[in-house]
Amino acid sequence: MITPDRITLEHRQPKVLHGVDTLQRLDNPAVISTTIPVFLVIATLGADKTQAGTTIPIASLLLGALVMISSFVRPIRGLLRPNWGVWLTLAIPIWMAITTALNGVNGTKRVVNIGMEALLILVISSGRVCVISIARGAAVAVIAGTAWAYATFSRSSYPGRLTGGWGDPNNAGMCILALGAIAIAYSRTNRTRALIGIFCIVGVVGTLSRTSLFGLLIVGIWVTAGERIPTWIRLAVIGVLIWYVTTLPQSDFTAGAFAGREGSDALRQRIDEAAQASVQIHPLTGNGAGTAQTTVQGETFFFHNSYEALRAEGGWILLGLVVLLITLSLFALLRLPREYRNRWVEASLIGPLVCAISLGEVFLAPPVMLAVGVALRHIAVSRRRMNGGLSDPESVNQDADLSQQIVWSDKLAHA
Repeated sequence: MITPDRITLEHRQPKVLHGVDTLQRLDNPAVISTTIPVFLVIATLGADKTQAGTTIPIASLLLGALVMISSFVRPIRGLLRPNWGVWLTLAIPIWMAITTALNGVNGTKRVVNIGMEALLILVISSGRVCVISIARGAAVAVIAGTAWAYATFSRSSYPGRLTGGWGDPNNAGMCILALGAIAIAYSRTNRTRALIGIFCIVGVVGTLSRTSLFGLLIVGIWVTAGERIPTWIRLAVIGVLIWYVTTLPQSDFTAGAFAGREGSDALRQRIDEAAQASVQIHPLTGNGAGTAQTTVQGETFFFHNSYEALRAEGGWILLGLVVLLITLSLFALLRLPREYRNRWVEASLIGPLVCAISLGEVFLAPPVMLAVGVALRHIAVSRRRMNGGLSDPESVNQDADLSQQIVWSDKLAHA
């Protein structure tokens, strides 16, 4: 398997521009000017629900600005990005807009937000955004977000559970898993990876979110097993675990640290019943953007299952588009030759797939769209290297082209 240090080198921005060969580097020099803004914007995902007096979270506003600016950056030439990834990504907001119009609901804000997140996937996967800055921003989001959540632990709206700027424990756990995996995927040293990993574990444990803890377990199994266990066996074991846990009686989840949640679980049951009724209204096309919620005793709650939430908003069509995009991205990663695999990029998709079982705002949330963009980018860059899309490193300044020398040496070794 390709090592994290080597992955970092292969995605690093060039420090010196030298000749026409720089246009065919893995990262475009034009992206350098947006490196610091990218880092800062991604770091705000450590408080992705903080609104600070606005009706839209600050992180979402900054991500929208990043997408607009990055759209004018020249993409990396020659990236072999999967066509299905582009078309499925574009189809998601288009279908959401169509079903919203068909149902006559006021979901403009939701449609625009999903459109922005779809563009986020495209600008990342096309090489318009520096992946190292994304990873470093994700690391800061996890570390600073978790530290702040513990610092404000006594003021948490969920007593005894970590929330911080993420709003609620379930969302906190999902964000930590997705962002933590991205951060570790491109970390340069074992010390950095260990630090991020510790904060991920401490953060998820602090949420006491049963779904997030299960997601952490699944991610842990995936990355620690590595290549010692064949991929199909790991997938089978994870599938059996998910099936087993989801079929256990609810009483098994209200003991020990989870005791006293009978009231919360009763509320969840009422929300789930409302979700089941909602998805039956228009099973194929859905009810439009922003309809994956219900009112209980005067308060509005989002559905607690992302699969059903997608069905409620866009029917089986939207569910198929989103799940197909994520699963195809995952299996495309798994099909890469062993030397190009990155199990942490894979884990950034696996964690959310698990969390989506009991959390309604997962698939179309910024951290998950970020993970999909990074995954598609990794696939594209790997395909380019596999197809010999790199120039002779001797023609490029050595200080600015260390990553190409590594890839070129691999080619010579296998010639």
